[in-house]
Amino acid sequence: MSKLMTCLVFAALLLIAASLAAQEEKTQGLDKGTQEIQAVGTPASAGDAAVKTDEQKTDAQSGIPDEASLFGGETVSDNKNVIKDTVSSVIEKERVSFSGSLASRNSYTMTRDWMSGDNHGFKNVFSAWFDANFNLDIRLYSGVKAYASASLEYYPTETTVISSTFKTYQENDVEYPLEEIFIDINARKHAYFRIGKQFLKWGVGYLWNPTDVINIEKKNILDPYQVREGVYGLKVTVPVGTRFNFYAFLNFNDAKDVDRIGVSGKAEVLIGNTEMALSASWRRDSHPVIGYEITSRLFTVDLHGEVSASPGTNGKILDGMTVKENPEGWTTMICAGLGRGFDVLNVHDRIRLDFEFFYNHSGYTEKIFNNDVRMAYFIQSGCYVPNYYGRFYTGLFMTVSQLGTSELSASVNWIFNIEDQSSVIMALLTWTPLYNLELSFGLNGFPGPDNAEYTFWNGALQTLINVRVVF
Repeated sequence: MSKLMTCLVFAALLLIAASLAAQEEKTQGLDKGTQEIQAVGTPASAGDAAVKTDEQKTDAQSGIPDEASLFGGETVSDNKNVIKDTVSSVIEKERVSFSGSLASRNSYTMTRDWMSGDNHGFKNVFSAWFDANFNLDIRLYSGVKAYASASLEYYPTETTVISSTFKTYQENDVEYPLEEIFIDINARKHAYFRIGKQFLKWGVGYLWNPTDVINIEKKNILDPYQVREGVYGLKVTVPVGTRFNFYAFLNFNDAKDVDRIGVSGKAEVLIGNTEMALSASWRRDSHPVIGYEITSRLFTVDLHGEVSASPGTNGKILDGMTVKENPEGWTTMICAGLGRGFDVLNVHDRIRLDFEFFYNHSGYTEKIFNNDVRMAYFIQSGCYVPNYYGRFYTGLFMTVSQLGTSELSASVNWIFNIEDQSSVIMALLTWTPLYNLELSFGLNGFPGPDNAEYTFWNGALQTLINVRVVF
């Protein structure tokens, strides 16, 4: 009965939001329609521009359209305006596009033992792997769209990929993940529906997203070509005017019955150049999570933050040698950051600096990595999530575009676990001699004491050479 009531309340909220949207559409006159035609190709507001993240930029560069580019332009428009409809009928047309990328990745890791002069047995590690990503984008009339993204990964050597899963691939392993596949439809531009496997932009943090309890994969700052796996479900977007949006998501992953479907909702409002959002997520046999997000600008500094609260921890926790699933106990996560772009030699935002702080109440205070047996069990049981292991973190991220020439760019990232004093420093230099050819050289360092989060695998210095073709 409680599940039925939840569904009824959820449906009522959608109907109310759609009704409000329709009412506001009717009250808008021809003046707004004319303004919208003049605003074609420009951002909806200063706030929208302020909250566009580096992740969205990366997705655009990799040929993977983000949700904003899929819907295109203003989300809310006067549906009954004759002038607007005439322009849309001229611009809108059916099209099918196929894009993707091919990348060869190679790394050489020098161990901490080797760097300290212990050469008994050559312990350095060479890894090579190749991955390809393919995207199919189908656009039809009236805002109907379909999209699919799939990858092919080949590992000719034994390779350990430091990601949200910390997975080791054996020699000649082949993986072919399906990251996204979905269909977009809409109800006369009053409500938008996306059904299928999809990645959701949920949270405003650069690296940490406490409010995101939906997506399967966490951000992997070590992977410049990461394509995150989506989650299967139904997303509903209901815009009410130009300053309020309502989002809802039904999570169908692992739902063997209707009472196993996860429910998430978010209300988003724009006030001046400040955007705020309140969200809630719940699923049977897990703890509900309440979240709050905010992005703004103070003078020339961009600000962002998000916080989540829950009566328990969703996930696996290692207690002694026992794995506890979704243990109870009130927990909060907080992410706060600021950033600024600097104009250098008449290039807008040539240098960009971002700083972020993360607090994880459910993080470990004990040192698990100094015990080989517990460490192995900790990783194999799925309890370890990189960058979410401890309680306190800081991150510093810098990007430099047009480094002497428009073909060169660079980035430097530093993540620091405050409690165990270990960190990872990443520097990447990218050269694009052709618009669809990219060569990059990187150095990753892992300073800090032995047997800590970023040093337990004995890596000291890692070199990277990548070649990527985008089509």
